[in-house]
Amino acid sequence: MAERLGRSQPEVSRLAKLAREEFRGTTRLGRLVREHRTAIRRAVREAGASNARVFGSVARGEDDEQSDVDILVDIPDDFTLFDLGDLTVRVGDILGVPVDVVPTRGLKGKIRSTALNEAATL
Repeated sequence: MAERLGRSQPEVSRLAKLAREEFRGTTRLGRLVREHRTAIRRAVREAGASNARVFGSVARGEDDEQSDVDILVDIPDDFTLFDLGDLTVRVGDILGVPVDVVPTRGLKGKIRSTALNEAATL
């Protein structure tokens, strides 16, 4: 797998471990996400997406009053911008705070590697 991804085996193992770790946020927004994780996962699944993870300032425990919640999801090929918008609104309604839902495949380069490195499973 490491060779196919163009990554070292230790890096692939580290990323796989992180992907299995469940989010344990302790900040105000982190606790909010934890409290509503089941509803968020359900909304993601019902929208046709999968693998919901939190990343960004909330995942790092660095969120403040101006922060939003960044949710990373895997989407199928037929997932539209309207689907993404609907899912973003739905997750925002669940949490009652600003939310960005970001498809994994839309991330490139350093932003992608940073998001994947800090992403924690809901």
